[in-house]
Amino acid sequence: MFTNDNRAIEIHQNLTTIANNDSRFIRVHRSYLVNPHTVKNVDFYHRQIEFYNGMTCPIARRKAKSFFALVRQYKHPADEKMPQQERG
Repeated sequence: MFTNDNRAIEIHQNLTTIANNDSRFIRVHRSYLVNPHTVKNVDFYHRQIEFYNGMTCPIARRKAKSFFALVRQYKHPADEKMPQQERG
């Protein structure tokens, strides 16, 4: 698991267990859980997520539509401070 400041944390649980026990995380791919509050930009064409820490991850085709709808509901505090044209 990676934190907002790019620190790696080793967790000894599978992703299904984490997703079921912590509602902050959404399964977007077989290998990835995402906290929607940390999403900076979503590339709809390439189905790619960019985070505020600069990292990216793919979105599975089957998960894309529901994730895109969900992420539109969330706003990061940094977005509120940015002028409209700079938002991703």
